[in-house]
Amino acid sequence: MQVDSYVTMDLHDRAFGVDFEQAVTVLATVISRPERHLAVTDAAALAVGDTRELIPAHVCTTIPLYDHCVALRGGRVEGILPILPRGTRH
Repeated sequence: MQVDSYVTMDLHDRAFGVDFEQAVTVLATVISRPERHLAVTDAAALAVGDTRELIPAHVCTTIPLYDHCVALRGGRVEGILPILPRGTRH
């Protein structure tokens, strides 16, 4: 198991029997409903303006798609963390 996957866990790890609480989700917004059974999102959902929390199957390939990570604890924002490009020094 890779270190980056262990820190965040994902559905891939659960498939191997690792018991954990999901650490990373993606919040998506519906941006269009062109047909009754079709929703266009910046990820997925049901009605224009709705948001859905998605669980990525592979977190290590999801995180680099974003500029920052919102850290929550008990439903409250604890911090906003920048996602730095590989090779960037802190």
